[in-house]
Amino acid sequence: MNKISKIALTAIIVFLCGIAPVYGETASNENMQVVVNGAKLPNAKAMLKNGETLLPFRAFIEGLGGKVGSDPETDALIGELNGETLKVWAGEKIMEYKQRGYYLSSPVRIIQNRTYLPIRSAAEVLGFEVVFEKKNRTVTLTKYGFGQDKSIVRLLEGYMERSLKQPLQDVFIDGYEELIYLDEQLYEGYGPYQSFETWVGVIEYPSSTRAVVTAGYRSETQVLHESVETEYSLIKIGTAWKIYKVNPMHFQMELPGDVDNTVKELEESKPAAVQNVLQDLHVYYKAMNEENYDQAMSFTSPLYIVDWNSRAQEWYKFEKILKNRFENTTTKEELLEARVLYIDDSYAAVHARILYSEQLDGEDEVEEPYEYELIISMDLIDGKRWTYNSELDINSDY
Repeated sequence: MNKISKIALTAIIVFLCGIAPVYGETASNENMQVVVNGAKLPNAKAMLKNGETLLPFRAFIEGLGGKVGSDPETDALIGELNGETLKVWAGEKIMEYKQRGYYLSSPVRIIQNRTYLPIRSAAEVLGFEVVFEKKNRTVTLTKYGFGQDKSIVRLLEGYMERSLKQPLQDVFIDGYEELIYLDEQLYEGYGPYQSFETWVGVIEYPSSTRAVVTAGYRSETQVLHESVETEYSLIKIGTAWKIYKVNPMHFQMELPGDVDNTVKELEESKPAAVQNVLQDLHVYYKAMNEENYDQAMSFTSPLYIVDWNSRAQEWYKFEKILKNRFENTTTKEELLEARVLYIDDSYAAVHARILYSEQLDGEDEVEEPYEYELIISMDLIDGKRWTYNSELDINSDY
């Protein structure tokens, strides 16, 4: 906008709204203190006028670590902050920031040759919480999230670093609907971690009590390599941050490069144990395909059933889900190939290829069979039988 257009626009505003540019006012109620992120702003020259706190434009911008300039063609005062541009015009209630326009609570004023801004509305556009302490004649500006990064990083790292076993109630808001699907305990069926690295990206604060951040982890075990990236939305309740929304963004799984050597070494060093694992896994799939409820329950890990039922509503208990499956569908999962990738005294992990098909009872159409790869975790119960615990489809990357 050129200078002539700016003068014309101001004249129209004056004519239509009866608002005149504010120039040459006298100062009143000076000597107010301004504190930005805990540090006192020297020579701020803030003042209270008509119940509103005003702060010199230069003191405001430089106090935030920016630089001040001007544009003679448009009469704009310019502030450069963290690579972004802020513009204001004397006598106007408009502030431009990040190429977007915002209305201020009152016009920009010239008082004793200084340009003053209504500090609350200007600071809130930049993401600051503003508090006025009348007794101490102090205006405190605190950047949304100031001093909060460490708390959020600690919360997310504790959640992602599964070995810490952080209770989910300490991480998520009360009543979080997806809590039932999240594993509270570390499951060791994929073997001990060879490496586990978490990372937390730049945290954005839409307000003083809200935060959004992308975080993730990379892990390696003898069985599986994983890379996970998730966007977390958090809310501050009292003094504690809690997760209220989880948005999965990236999930990649792959077998280790030396997996064939691992299989061979286990077959040579623990042949009997490997044979028992594979034998009991075949029994489990045979029971499921034949819809043999008692045998299927016997070769499903009781640890898995107890964990499932502890978090499920009555109608969704494991026993009811299994019976419903047998009564209403004909599901076939043919175990084409299986090999043990990890085994110890309690856990085993199996790499398997499955041929899957399904038909709803009462319908003629059978789902086209398809093949997929799984990592199956198994628990040894009473030192006698290996039982199915859980599975991961290693081709389900996103």
